[in-house]
Amino acid sequence: MCRLQELHLHNNHLTALPDELASLRRLFVLVLAFNRFLHLPPVLTRMTKPNVSEIENVILSGNQVDAVDTDDNVLNFFTRKQTDRVINTHHC
Repeated sequence: MCRLQELHLHNNHLTALPDELASLRRLFVLVLAFNRFLHLPPVLTRMTKPNVSEIENVILSGNQVDAVDTDDNVLNFFTRKQTDRVINTHHC
């Protein structure tokens, strides 16, 4: 699992993520679309710190996340580089 680069967890009714997810340092794409997240999972804060993981794309569309804390590393992650990162949290 340490070489896992993409993880698709969409459409699973998830409301939380395990802390162990942060150990996937080579993870490049994390698809969390269409789950039941009301807040950004805390493990994303650790995963999106510079030099902690290779994560580049986190897809959260179709969840009901209302706001992102401005002190959160996740917000910095999504504004640090304008690449293909997606944080469309509008419920469809």
